Amino acid sequence: MSIKKKNIAIYGAGITAKKVFKNLKNKKINRIIAFVDDSIELYGKELLRIPIINFDNLSERLRKNKITEIYIAIPSLRDDEKTNLIKKIYKINKSVSIKITGGVDEILIENQSVTPLKEISYDNFLNKKKNLRYLSFKKQKYI
Repeated sequence: MSIKKKNIAIYGAGITAKKVFKNLKNKKINRIIAFVDDSIELYGKELLRIPIINFDNLSERLRKNKITEIYIAIPSLRDDEKTNLIKKIYKINKSVSIKITGGVDEILIENQSVTPLKEISYDNFLNKKKNLRYLSFKKQKYI
């Protein structure tokens, strides 16, 4: 019996994104298909031999259900920016699983391999989006 691989996009292309990639690539059920970044200078390049795409390209892949999970690996995002990004993603595909790293002050030091994550489901997001503190990070899950 073959296990279906998860198609994953990592939103961000910095140190935290590299740490998330490192943790995910060791799991046999993960297929990291893209890094997503809003920087025009990075679009079309590669990071760790994975293509860097922009949000428009991510949107296209989400519409075609080619991405099952998105890891938001940008610790510098403010709560309102997290909310807007999550809204944009769920507007395109409500079934995608979103996981988000902690803030700058909560990210572990560079040489550690475990990145804390908060999982955001569409239903929970809808119920709690008025309360921005929901998106504030509490250490709950580790990869």
